[in-house]
Amino acid sequence: MAGIPPTHTIEFVAGDALKFKFQIADKDLANPLLPPTARNLTGWEALSQVRKTPTSETIEATWTIVGTLGTDGMVNMYLSGPETQPFAALKELVSDVQLTDTAGDPETVLTLVIQAAQDVTRE
Repeated sequence: MAGIPPTHTIEFVAGDALKFKFQIADKDLANPLLPPTARNLTGWEALSQVRKTPTSETIEATWTIVGTLGTDGMVNMYLSGPETQPFAALKELVSDVQLTDTAGDPETVLTLVIQAAQDVTRE
């Protein structure tokens, strides 16, 4: 994938566990009428950090990548409730997802805007 990755907005309540999953699929450029096929991510690594802005030095959280990346092209990510609780004060944060292939080449495949509402029920 070349160029700027797509952006997805996640709206949730701070303090709740946040689960997010998506699939990487590629079009066949030789046969553009065919549907995209899942990218084989076997052996790839994923990293995704949450920050207040793209240029912020402070990492607010780092997504846990759940499971192993494989042939289905799925990426499953997780943040626990205690990790997301501080997001209420920040209201909106950003993240992206960087995949690194087996040759060590990184590719940013998705940008996330995270909008956190204040929870009402809390301890």
